Amino acid sequence: MISTPEGKLIFYRNYSSIQQSLFEDFAFSLPQSMKKDSQHTFAIHGQYRLIYLPIEGMLLSLITCKNSNILEDIDSVAQMKEIVSSIIGPQPDETSIFENYVDLALAFDDMVNLSSRNAISKTQISALLEMESNNEKMHNAMQESKEKETMRKAEEEARKIERTKKVQDMVEKELKQIDKTIKDYSGKIPNLGDADKETPKRKVSDVPQTHDSTHTSQTGSSRKGIQLGKKPEKKTPILGSKTTTHKPSGSQETGRDEIMEEAEHVVFNPLNEEVRLIVDEKMSGEIGLSGSYTRFELKGTIGLFIENPDLHYFNINTNNVSGLKHLSMKLPPNFDRTVWNKGVLAPKSKNTSLPKRTLVETVKYALTFNSFDEAVPFNISIWLAGPQVQIEIEFNENQSFFKGFQNLTVHFRKLYGHDFNVSEADNSNYNMDNRYLVWNIPHLNSDTPSASIIIDFESKVTEDEVFPADIELTSNSPVLDLKVNSVVTEEGREVKFSLDKVLSAKDFHIA
Repeated sequence: MISTPEGKLIFYRNYSSIQQSLFEDFAFSLPQSMKKDSQHTFAIHGQYRLIYLPIEGMLLSLITCKNSNILEDIDSVAQMKEIVSSIIGPQPDETSIFENYVDLALAFDDMVNLSSRNAISKTQISALLEMESNNEKMHNAMQESKEKETMRKAEEEARKIERTKKVQDMVEKELKQIDKTIKDYSGKIPNLGDADKETPKRKVSDVPQTHDSTHTSQTGSSRKGIQLGKKPEKKTPILGSKTTTHKPSGSQETGRDEIMEEAEHVVFNPLNEEVRLIVDEKMSGEIGLSGSYTRFELKGTIGLFIENPDLHYFNINTNNVSGLKHLSMKLPPNFDRTVWNKGVLAPKSKNTSLPKRTLVETVKYALTFNSFDEAVPFNISIWLAGPQVQIEIEFNENQSFFKGFQNLTVHFRKLYGHDFNVSEADNSNYNMDNRYLVWNIPHLNSDTPSASIIIDFESKVTEDEVFPADIELTSNSPVLDLKVNSVVTEEGREVKFSLDKVLSAKDFHIA
């Protein structure tokens, strides 16, 4: 233990069953037990022997039993005094002891093992303490590294939030500009329904007054009437205009009813298509950093949009695509599956009522395959070489589902916080308007089977600093090669139609 000459216990290390209160008694009684002008360095306290040495205002004591070897005990205390002096300095005080209590405890532990003395020298103890110090430095370095990594992630998150806010501001600004443009255009287009508007009412004061007894005197609120014996004239609606039912005004509810009737009844413009068909396919997947696919899916729908509200039952004659072995198809219950096997898309019953001016899903399908190699549209290879990243995308000519792609883009959103340059972009182009890299491949097919890009950074990068990346594409060449020959009503009238095809991918990642 280490105590003051006044009997205050500062530090102790216990290797036996002695209670802490007894150590305090040792420290308190030691100054009274010391004999002045005596060369003895030990004192007796009951059944215990206290061997002590002064250290510049402090007392270093070893507590043993009476039958221990006093010569070895004195040598142990002397050796420990040198070690304590080297740890806490030549002039120890309470502050220096508290600051170095860990090293003192380790030194005591190296000196004593299971109440027995270890045959160890000061040099060996110093070496052990140095090793412990190195371990502490390594721990502190690791802790500092974790703190720096946490701060870096916090800064990246802050930059990401700032970037998101800027993008939202840009989108909001563009939407406001689009609204303004639409309003400007709408002000320039003549309203065909203006011909239906009533002429302005004349004031009572503008109508010549007569004093014929057969006429009713006019009041301040002029009213329109219907002359007996004549029918009111009906106005013929103009194509593209809304039919209006004139009801007497005078209440807020009546005006609301007129507006609702105008909005509900829309006259179909015969110049437009009566039926629109949309083949909408969505592709998704995930590519590992090794270039192999971990997920790939393709799902599609054939949407039906009826523009003419007076069109009820009709047949859509298409090429027979129901027998394709790689496409699993499903038809809604209200459509005839028997005729669909022959390529005819039609409601099951003539009494089937389909929603008008609403997109209706008629056929759902999915691409089925045995292995990724026979179905994936393209392959991606990634090479890391220190501060450089090379990426190549290749059209998969082993598959027979996709003919090609247009507007294939890869969004490297994780690069917004890095400094980099693009040194090469083969069969492709790029832009960094959004602070991150967008790699665009205009065409990827058998004629242009590959494209590549090389990105140079200032220092070495890892895969985690570049990926994940998002893949997006749009194309008018879907897997389902649907062709519509005609659309015919029950009476045999051919209906004007349109067919749109689109293949898109949003949920596609390199990760």
